[in-house]
Amino acid sequence: MQNLRIDSYIVCCTPRTGSTLLCSLLNSTGVAGKPESFFRSQDLDRRALEWNIRQPDGSYKFEEFLSCVTDIGRTPNGVLAVRVMWGTMEELVDQLRSLGEDGNDKEVLSSIFGVTLFVYLYRRDVVAQAVSRAKSEQTNVWHITSESAQSCQKNAEVHYNKELIESFVHESVQHNEAWNQWFSRIKIEPLRLTYEELDQDNAGATRRVLDYLGLKQSASRIEAANTRMADATSEEWVKRYKKEPNSLK
Repeated sequence: MQNLRIDSYIVCCTPRTGSTLLCSLLNSTGVAGKPESFFRSQDLDRRALEWNIRQPDGSYKFEEFLSCVTDIGRTPNGVLAVRVMWGTMEELVDQLRSLGEDGNDKEVLSSIFGVTLFVYLYRRDVVAQAVSRAKSEQTNVWHITSESAQSCQKNAEVHYNKELIESFVHESVQHNEAWNQWFSRIKIEPLRLTYEELDQDNAGATRRVLDYLGLKQSASRIEAANTRMADATSEEWVKRYKKEPNSLK
């Protein structure tokens, strides 16, 4: 366990790596912030409206948006948590630089978020990751938190699409490489956690993150609202893709 007192941490990931599950588990501890993808570009306008900071012309000040994030994303012990996908990280740092912050990316982030640590969540099986994303794109079901969502997923029509899966495989590989290059460039050694470890032991993986952050769990139980989405169709598609000629081989 680290003796370093932290102010914040960032969950660094790519789509369909179990990041929503991990963030929900961390949120349930009551001490590890409330990690969400606050800076996802597709959601910025909606969040600004929800937080009542949008002007009549639809604009909003990034400083006010940032202030809302640093308030909403904290737990009572003061820890702030944020989830960031690869493309969003570049956008976020650029926005922070626009406020006059200087230095390398780590220094810019720390100047705003204080002492900041990084958790890198990735999936060893990028084909399974791509299949999960392909299915969600077709069903528009990204997380299962209720029986109705489970029913929606089961009843939705999905079709095997090799080209779509392959495009997501390549994107995952590229974004994983980009994350690792970024960590190396700014001399960050994150906690590395795999989807497979998280899937095998939800609570154990969450405790590993808490230990890395130097936080003591306050909740009696570690639990998440959402459940595992992989099914027989997912397994069939993964096997089929791996048997076919593709650029991964």
